[in-house]
Amino acid sequence: MDKLFEKQLKSEGFSTFLTLQISNLQLEKSFHMNKAQLIEVIQKKLGANATKKQAEESLAAVVGANKAGVKKSDKVQIMGFGTFATKTRAARTGRNPKTGATIKIPASKTVAFKASSALKA
Repeated sequence: MDKLFEKQLKSEGFSTFLTLQISNLQLEKSFHMNKAQLIEVIQKKLGANATKKQAEESLAAVVGANKAGVKKSDKVQIMGFGTFATKTRAARTGRNPKTGATIKIPASKTVAFKASSALKA
């Protein structure tokens, strides 16, 4: 990982760094972005000397830290962006769409995202 990136991450804190990187993305509401496009935007925001690999590592660090945070504390809040939290779905009955037979759907856990008011604006 790039030394400048590591220094910035340590000095500003992970959530501050993530908020700055995401808030700097000037995107239209109707714009859809895939992972490759996001990596390109991150690469541009990191500067002229940044490589695509460094941008991929940056994205992997953000996603990995988010996963670890949700697993550890059930909630990750990034100011100015939103909150990732685990939610438990209760067991319920459903129907097999092919046969129409009633089936039992077990309880499960999922991750939900709630956007901050700053992101919604």
